[in-house]
Amino acid sequence: MPSQDNEYYIQAVNWIIDNPDDISVPMRLKIAFLRFVNLSPEKKSNLLLDLLKITKLPSAIGKSLPELTFDLQGLPEELYSEIAAQLNTEADKSSLVCVSKNIHAFLQPGRLFDKFLQRVAYGDQDKAEKLFKDVYKGNIEKIQAALLHQGTFTDFSGRTFHCSAYEYAYWAKDTHMCRMLESYMDVTTKAKMLNRIDEIENTGLSYTQHGVEQRTRHFDFTPLIHALKTYIEGYENWIATNSQALITAAWLQIGLAQRDIPAHAAQEYCREDRSFFPCPEFNETTLPRNLTFYDAKRECDVFLFPLDSNVGLGFTFALMRGAWSKAAEAAGEVGFYLAHNDLEAITRLDAVRTADLIQSRANLTGPSLQGYDSWIASGRY
Repeated sequence: MPSQDNEYYIQAVNWIIDNPDDISVPMRLKIAFLRFVNLSPEKKSNLLLDLLKITKLPSAIGKSLPELTFDLQGLPEELYSEIAAQLNTEADKSSLVCVSKNIHAFLQPGRLFDKFLQRVAYGDQDKAEKLFKDVYKGNIEKIQAALLHQGTFTDFSGRTFHCSAYEYAYWAKDTHMCRMLESYMDVTTKAKMLNRIDEIENTGLSYTQHGVEQRTRHFDFTPLIHALKTYIEGYENWIATNSQALITAAWLQIGLAQRDIPAHAAQEYCREDRSFFPCPEFNETTLPRNLTFYDAKRECDVFLFPLDSNVGLGFTFALMRGAWSKAAEAAGEVGFYLAHNDLEAITRLDAVRTADLIQSRANLTGPSLQGYDSWIASGRY
């Protein structure tokens, strides 16, 4: 870890002191830089990010930054990604990785690719796209390599896959993620990905969950739809016979089925810009990637994931949306109409996302791909 006697840091400090009229670096950043060794790890990282964003950063300060990255040990990987995104040239990255083992490890392609796969599985679209927009900005070759990379990762429901990001999104019916990934594919990658999804349609995509290997073409919403139907069909009789235990048991079966839904489906429950009543068309061009719901006991929003093994969702509550302003936990009896709202919405969501997969194939094989080939062949570029 660098200290105040670091040569480049001392030179930078002296430069700041000797150039009080310089306005290329905001005063608040200069003050923070002078106090660098006393800052918290997060504030150190934020300071380095702010300095890296300055287009005409004084060279005296710039030379000190690689050494100062020693102080980034133990920070969340998102911060490494942010820092990597600010490094404009391979020379910048080389100088940084020489002095920071954590940055060196993070910038290895395999590590970045695997983190990217995990982001996609968690439905974290914005952070997944950062690899293309920031870290690999303008580097078409690396972007295509990331898109084609097949690695091992586990989603929120405990399913472990070995595939590419697009294959997972296609299997999960996360068509918003598919559209983002498609937008970065070149012609060759589209052709290769088409072959892969053809294989999924023919033989399924394999994964392991709870120690059992499975192979399916797509995520199946049927268990959740069936659990909602069972609750609705039995509700009036259970109420009439005062069978609270049966109501609770049927309701928790819905929660157990919800444990298996992929992130994008959970995000439809959790989005705050509309409820499940009236039933949405599910045709929005963007999906808010929120995964929080209202916990009435704590009187605050909490994260749905990660799941506990034998408590929480499916064991003590199920997620309810209906006409409510936000998703919330419900521990026992939920009204017939609210449950029906959820059934109608989930049934439509499944139908719409299944139909969206047709567009996914068209995006890989249709006019956009053929038009690109014709444009290249015409020589008009």
